[in-house]
Amino acid sequence: MKLNLLFLNVLLLLLNIFLVNGQDQQYPLSSPKIYRDCSSELSRKVRDILNDIVYPVLVENDYQLPGSCPLRKESDMLSVLESQKIDQYQHWKCRSCLKQFKSEEFIDNHLKNQHADLISPNATVCLGDYCEMFNCDDSQLYQCDSKKMEKLQFFCQGTLYKCFPPGVSENAKKLYNLFSSQICDSLTCDPYKMKPMKSNLNQLSILCFYKKETTSKKDLRRITDKKAFKRN
Repeated sequence: MKLNLLFLNVLLLLLNIFLVNGQDQQYPLSSPKIYRDCSSELSRKVRDILNDIVYPVLVENDYQLPGSCPLRKESDMLSVLESQKIDQYQHWKCRSCLKQFKSEEFIDNHLKNQHADLISPNATVCLGDYCEMFNCDDSQLYQCDSKKMEKLQFFCQGTLYKCFPPGVSENAKKLYNLFSSQICDSLTCDPYKMKPMKSNLNQLSILCFYKKETTSKKDLRRITDKKAFKRN
């Protein structure tokens, strides 16, 4: 009887210690390590395409991406970490802790492992996940898979729908059709439709700029013609 009572007391003591430790343990709201695998290299490639080509087209067309769009600058998970990198001759320096690294790959890993707490809770998108959609990974040489391309096209169209909902405005509809024809339609095994994405989007940027300039000139011509008509 005494042995059973002693065993029960020890068991209760261990249970109490476990509960106290569980209550005292505090989990940080933000972790110093990134919570998921996200390629810095592929994210940079997609970010370059967005910054160099896609965003300027949006500016030219006075269009602002909605909150549902995963391609918004504010949603870019690794963007803030990129801003912490100082590119110096033959090495990289971390702006946060001033540590130096021999390669960009090393500082990328350092930032994701030690400074992920800088990432905003709202920045949840890994741009590297969209690299195949933008056909930006030149190192990936594989036999074209029709089923994979169909899935990519569906993914591409779904992404563009979130960014340019056709039913919202004529501007959104125009940009959806434009980007869909230049980006999504090139995701195919048809050699006649497959194009390098960079040149594809460069053509798109030029086309958008040309359309805007043409429209502006037409509007200016109409105003000039109206003024001339009133004078006569």
